[in-house]
Amino acid sequence: MMKQRDFKISPSRGLKIQETISNELIGRYRQLLMSQLYSWFDEGDGNVVYRTVTKLLKKGVFTIVPDPKDQGRELIKAAFYSQVLDKEMLAAFWALIFLRNIKANDDVALVTHYPDKGDTCAKISAFFEDSDVETQILYCKQGFENRDYAAIQFNEPDEEEYLPDRFVIIENEEQIPHIRFSNIVAYLMVEEDGTVSVIDAENEE
Repeated sequence: MMKQRDFKISPSRGLKIQETISNELIGRYRQLLMSQLYSWFDEGDGNVVYRTVTKLLKKGVFTIVPDPKDQGRELIKAAFYSQVLDKEMLAAFWALIFLRNIKANDDVALVTHYPDKGDTCAKISAFFEDSDVETQILYCKQGFENRDYAAIQFNEPDEEEYLPDRFVIIENEEQIPHIRFSNIVAYLMVEEDGTVSVIDAENEE
């Protein structure tokens, strides 16, 4: 069972959170951890996040896959979505939260974000207020570092200044010398609890 958080919140803020969860988060990504939904919003929004998800579960809009080891790691899914757990996308979403929070510290807003529709290691695209260039989050599975290199390279813009700023999630630092993608800003390692470690790409060249 999900753990309830006891915070007060205004009705207008509650409606905004409900719309965000329904349309922007689960609506786009189909499945996210309850802990990710909590982390997306301010700490004081915890109660309304809990109540929103509970209401949509009761209505059959969402389904829940419990995690007996951790109440924060229940998987919340769109009711029609039947695919198995996508650990790579969940890791990429933790990375998105991490990048958004860093930008927010400099008062730079996240303008939009969405999952990549292709079947490649490119998982999430995002745009921030301070740049017209796409921020791209990739997940490189160990042993398959450049499996999708040709497909991603094919769709790259011709001019270097328009190349996406790439953040590449890796499973092991030993992968780095084998990764060929261009314009990598940093490598990231993401733990199951959402902790993100950064490895500066410039220091690895």
